[in-house]
Amino acid sequence: MLKYHLKNYRIFYFTFKENAYMMLHAFLKKSNKTPQRELNTAIRYRNEYLERNDQR
Repeated sequence: MLKYHLKNYRIFYFTFKENAYMMLHAFLKKSNKTPQRELNTAIRYRNEYLERNDQR
């Protein structure tokens, strides 16, 4: 079940194969600045995806 919240989320994604998008990581936004930990998580997920799919 999805619930609608009036909160802001930040979503990290990247494009691949023309019009395809891969969502990497999402988190509840508490300030305007993105925490380095959240950014590092998204980068790690992207690298893992590319390694698994031999697209690096």
